[in-house]
Amino acid sequence: MKAARWTSGTVLLIVTATATAGGLAQQEAVIKELLANVDKITTTLATIKDEETSKEAQPLLKQAAKEWATIRKKAEDLPPPSQQEKDQLEKKFKVPLEMAQKKLFGEIGRVRMVPGGREALTAINDVLGIKKTEKKK
Repeated sequence: MKAARWTSGTVLLIVTATATAGGLAQQEAVIKELLANVDKITTTLATIKDEETSKEAQPLLKQAAKEWATIRKKAEDLPPPSQQEKDQLEKKFKVPLEMAQKKLFGEIGRVRMVPGGREALTAINDVLGIKKTEKKK
C-alpha cells in the first residue's frame, strides 16, 4: 500500500505541476505524455507473472522511469496557466488520470506478491516517489 500512496502523490504532483504551468496546448501535451507513460508502466507490470518475467520487465521499467523524469521536468518548466485553463485541464483529464492511477495501483499491488516483483518495482522507485537507500555492507 505504501507504493500506492507514493504513486498517488507523485501522479497528483505531476498533474498539479502541469495544471499550474504553461499554455493550454503545452499542458495538454504533457498530460497526454504522462498518461501514455503511466499506461506503459502499467502494461509492463502486467507482463510480470514470475521471477523470470520480473527480470525481463526491469529494463523496460527503468526506461519508463527515465521517460517519467523527462515528462516531470517538462511539466515543471512550463509557465503558469490562467485559472480558466487550469479548470479546463481538470475537467478534461481528471477521469482519465484517475483511471490510469487505479490501474497502476492494481498492478503494483499484484506485482508485489509475485516472486521477484518487489525487485522489479525498484526500477520505478522515482516514479513512485521512493528514495533509494544505500545498502549497508
